Amino acid sequence: MSESLPLVSIITPTKNRSSLLRETILAIISQTYTNWEMLIIDDFSTDNTVDMLKEFSSENRIFYHQRKEDTGGAQVCRNIGIKLAKGEYIIFLDSDDLLTKICLEDRVAFIAGNKQLDFAAFPTIIFGWEFPDYNTYWNLPNNKDEICRFLNWDPSWGIVSVIWKKSSLIAIGKFDEKVLSFQDIDIHLRALIKNLNYAYVPGEIDSFVREHDEERIGIHCAQPKHLYSHERLLIQLYEELIKSGKLTEDRKISLAGFYFRVCNFWIQQNDFKKAQQLWKQVAKLKLLNNFVFNSAIIYFHYLSLNKKELIPLFSRLRFIFYKLLPSVFFIKNNTWKKLKKV
Repeated sequence: MSESLPLVSIITPTKNRSSLLRETILAIISQTYTNWEMLIIDDFSTDNTVDMLKEFSSENRIFYHQRKEDTGGAQVCRNIGIKLAKGEYIIFLDSDDLLTKICLEDRVAFIAGNKQLDFAAFPTIIFGWEFPDYNTYWNLPNNKDEICRFLNWDPSWGIVSVIWKKSSLIAIGKFDEKVLSFQDIDIHLRALIKNLNYAYVPGEIDSFVREHDEERIGIHCAQPKHLYSHERLLIQLYEELIKSGKLTEDRKISLAGFYFRVCNFWIQQNDFKKAQQLWKQVAKLKLLNNFVFNSAIIYFHYLSLNKKELIPLFSRLRFIFYKLLPSVFFIKNNTWKKLKKV
């Protein structure tokens, strides 16, 4: 394939995933599109990642960079990758995910053929340890407002699903390094709020997200330091929506739902006071009417008393709250639970 075709930079943050990372590298080396560079940004791995990478020492399209900054995390590693990237286009590929052999070829052909686009998203499915052992979509588009969907934790696409123009990604501010989880929701919401041109391209699946129990950002999203970062993210999203004139009534409810879920996490951490303090921001920002706002406070009391639903009769009260509170408040916080079978 001609080297005159656009260069694609594949940015892969990693930490202590040498065996999984090897599979991810092999998926890139096998691409039919050859004009790529793979930037592996290591968040101070302590396993045999460096030794494993010696297997690919003859591959001059793979670049290894160990993070040197004081703060870490996938978001920091991705920003380092963006800074180092030489490509016109960027794809974020986590160190436990895979691409089909024609993924780069198809994505570049589409976005290069639609010059007005800032990014394009493609179908992704979930798999487990052995590939392919699932046939389950990451998620599917529908006729609902995309900003509401991301606020509801029901995004149509994940971070691996997208090919970006590098210039467009930089224009929206790259990744917020203080956002410890929900980084994909953050970056895609900012892209939508700032009116980046995009397309969702239905059809053949071209990427695969691995479901596993090893270390990953999502399993920490209920930890206190992550919850504090969620609060910061919520204020930023509110300000962006206000500034852009995009805070519709439906989006107010969805943003309140985001607050509602974070409050639930605080209650799981046995900190009802913190949940109550955070929920007061919803009233301050006038996202809900008083009836719904106060109904949620009653629900938080219920949840704090029956977190593990050990009181069967008491648990039946949950169905009353399903009727009192907006249905989007109870969309599952893991998209995989709402997947459609292929």
